[in-house]
Amino acid sequence: MNPFEIDFGALFTACRKALLGAADWNRDIDISAKGFRLSYIAIFLSIPAYYICAIAIATQRAQISGQSKTLIAPIPFACAALIYLLSFSASIYIICAAVNKRAQFYPWVTLRHWSAFFCVLFAASLYGLYLLGVMPFIAANFAALIVYLAVLLIDIRLAQRIGELDITPAIFTACIVFAMGLSVLLIGVVQIGGAI
Repeated sequence: MNPFEIDFGALFTACRKALLGAADWNRDIDISAKGFRLSYIAIFLSIPAYYICAIAIATQRAQISGQSKTLIAPIPFACAALIYLLSFSASIYIICAAVNKRAQFYPWVTLRHWSAFFCVLFAASLYGLYLLGVMPFIAANFAALIVYLAVLLIDIRLAQRIGELDITPAIFTACIVFAMGLSVLLIGVVQIGGAI
């Protein structure tokens, strides 16, 4: 797979199949070390989508408070988002090492990166419709919240399906991954300061 010729259709199919439990999910995705490295492209592609979400929320806040549009500094935002997104692979590595599941690390992270990318892309498209005046904010925000919560369900399913964990450990693992991501995001925002 060439990083400039990514087959998003095949990647989406692989994520969908893996989450639904299809046996041939890995036919459409490279889960080798090379595919693992290329999956980090999903992180960098996600940052603009997160930025659109943040702009939409800031715009709505500005409208409610009667202020002019609030601009979000892109570089500090990108740094905070990058730290947040990288925390997931770090969390999964720690979990794989702790439960002796190192063989599952590459496919787990690869699928997680692309699954989360498709989710945030959908959320950004909803907020984009709001910014274009096509969709009311409350509808876009509610749908995006559902998408955000769906990422937790995806983490549970990946822990169960790819991490080969029973349902209770899978839920616990997904909650840890989710909580660590939010903690890192909060720390990143605080360290960067009020530029966001």
